[in-house]
Amino acid sequence: MLFSRMLRTIRLERELSQRELAKLSGISPNAISYYEKDKRIPSIDAVQKLAAALNVNASIFLNPKEYEEFLSDSALYQPIKDFSSYEAKINLYGPPHTGAQEEQRKKRLLNSFYKMSPSGQKTLCERAEELLEITKNKKSID
Repeated sequence: MLFSRMLRTIRLERELSQRELAKLSGISPNAISYYEKDKRIPSIDAVQKLAAALNVNASIFLNPKEYEEFLSDSALYQPIKDFSSYEAKINLYGPPHTGAQEEQRKKRLLNSFYKMSPSGQKTLCERAEELLEITKNKKSID
């Protein structure tokens, strides 16, 4: 499969616009457009920056078999859409801020979460649950 199709597919799977990917990667939106239209071949440095911004290993673009495995892995391909149960857990011990600050913090957190890869979302949720468990245990000891 062509790099152009792989890049576009992964970008869309991450629900990112070309402009958003450009901001995350430090590559111009025009260059990303050229890559996706197969009008320009990216440098190794550009591939690494794009991979980092998309939260994938750069080798995924160089190895079609790895790319196919990425697409076929249903656990990775299913982003977590319902964050409400985790949001409730985050608020379990009360927010450290109030009002507009709290809303801005939540918005930033959720925006970051939805830009993550599905596997990143899953890992984040697992880590959040671990942290909540540690906090619960610490409060019960105190």
